[in-house]
Amino acid sequence: FVSSLFAATLPPAASWHYGASAVVTMVAISGIWCAVVALALSQAPVLRAYRRMRRGLDRATGVVFVGFGGKLAFTPS
Repeated sequence: FVSSLFAATLPPAASWHYGASAVVTMVAISGIWCAVVALALSQAPVLRAYRRMRRGLDRATGVVFVGFGGKLAFTPS
């Protein structure tokens, strides 16, 4: 999805090589980001902190999503 958005911003006269390299770059950046996050969250201190805060984080994100849903439900289209 992100790669397609990135490719949509290319100049109209861009060659397919240019577009393919943009998509490959975005895939590489996404893969590296996911690997860094996975490595960071697999560290024992981070994992312990997450387990301590998980219930509060779940509640906070739940409130945020309910708020987004409420805004979406009550916004005239």
